Amino acid sequence: MNVHDGEIVQLGVVAFTPSGGSEIDFTKYVQDADLTMTRKELDATRMGHTAMARKKGLRDWSVKGNLLQDYDSSSDGLNIDATFFDELDSDGAAGTIRVRVFDAARGPGNPEYTGPVTLFTHTPLKGKVGDLLVTAFDFRSAGNLTRHDTSSSSS
Repeated sequence: MNVHDGEIVQLGVVAFTPSGGSEIDFTKYVQDADLTMTRKELDATRMGHTAMARKKGLRDWSVKGNLLQDYDSSSDGLNIDATFFDELDSDGAAGTIRVRVFDAARGPGNPEYTGPVTLFTHTPLKGKVGDLLVTAFDFRSAGNLTRHDTSSSSS
């Protein structure tokens, strides 16, 4: 379990919508996920300064993590390997990622983050004999990340 400020991270929703496709909810396969937001560091130092001067540049963000691998869509209609293979092989059109910590309506205590992404990494096979098959994913920003903290009935 991950604990942050006394709350247990439950990873309530991790869903991806390919460009021109339907939303695919990976939540029940997720082992871990990280939403990371950064700003490019710009050097604004000039002659006469006696210390470094820095400014914030463009924003960047990504959603990375690990899922239990699934090659068979017969149980629930989701074939993670085929979905990620097709997305990685696509022409680069951005899909949309949706991440929420708790499996409940979004709100001030359960914000939802959404934004356009492109899949850059998929590891279809990695593991040791006797281990569960796990696949890593790396969705990177293809536009602005939005934080929603108003009530919603979306799942």
